[in-house]
Amino acid sequence: MSAAVRPSRYGARNAVSADSIASGVSSADPRTLDELATFVVAVNQSLAVLSRAGTSDAELRSVTRLACTTVADTLARAASENVAQA
Repeated sequence: MSAAVRPSRYGARNAVSADSIASGVSSADPRTLDELATFVVAVNQSLAVLSRAGTSDAELRSVTRLACTTVADTLARAASENVAQA
């Protein structure tokens, strides 16, 4: 299995729900979305490098879980800030 596929498989298992993403994205400002996109690309590249270097599946899953949590928390915070301002 290629390094590019392995991290994606783990990301799919730990992905936040589409509804959570949609509500967070619709309320997030463009700067936050740009920063999150950069973060996700960096994590994906890091997972590929770690995988090729022989990092264990458990460690790759841990990195992916943390990244998914970070994205979900950031989107939730953006959604709650938007509700508070309304």
